[in-house]
Amino acid sequence: MEYFGVFQRLVCPVPVETTKKEIEAFLSDARKNSQLYPATLALFFGFIALGAQHSVWDKSGGRWDANAIEIETQKGNVYSRCMRG
Repeated sequence: MEYFGVFQRLVCPVPVETTKKEIEAFLSDARKNSQLYPATLALFFGFIALGAQHSVWDKSGGRWDANAIEIETQKGNVYSRCMRG
């Protein structure tokens, strides 16, 4: 939801309440809804990708910061947790 908020604020304003309810409804049965509505799943991945990029830009004061990018990248690195043990 954090990335969606950034997407909504910095990339493309969308009606927040309607979309938030739609996201919550979709996630209530994510596996089933992903199979039934693959385009919606793709849209959510787009929210996450653009939200993550713009989140780093925004948190870094409107500039690209290598350390901030690395920190944000590690949030999605599920494999690093597996490697530790």
